[in-house]
Amino acid sequence: MRTEQNGTDANGGQKIVMRTFVRARIASKPEFRRTSGGVALCIIPVIGEAGPASRPPRISLHIWDGGGLRPDEAKRCAFNLHPGDVIQAVGRVGGERPKARHQEVVVDEPVKLRERAAAETAGAA
Repeated sequence: MRTEQNGTDANGGQKIVMRTFVRARIASKPEFRRTSGGVALCIIPVIGEAGPASRPPRISLHIWDGGGLRPDEAKRCAFNLHPGDVIQAVGRVGGERPKARHQEVVVDEPVKLRERAAAETAGAA
C-alpha cells in the first residue's frame, strides 16, 4: 500500500498512479449489489461544495468487499450510511467510462463517517 501511495514499484522505479482523498456529503442513497461472481459492491454518490459555477463536482465511490478492506465493507457502507452524511475515503481514480454518470474512485482504505446528516442528528436528540 505504501509503495502505491508513493508511486513506486518493488524495484524502486516510478509507477503511474492517480489517487485521491475525498471528504464530502453523500448525495443520494448508497447502492448495494453483487457482481456475477458474488462479490459485494457499494456505490456511494458524493457531492462537493459548489464553486463559481452552479454545478458542484460529483464522484461515485466504489467500495468492494475484501481486497485489503473488511470482508463486509460494502455491506457496512450501503446499509449504515445515509444521504447527507459526511464521509472520508481514499482510493484510486478510475478510468473514464462513457456510461458512467460521474468520475469513479475505487476506494482502497476503510470509509470513515465524519458527520451524520443534520436530520438524523436532530431526530436522535
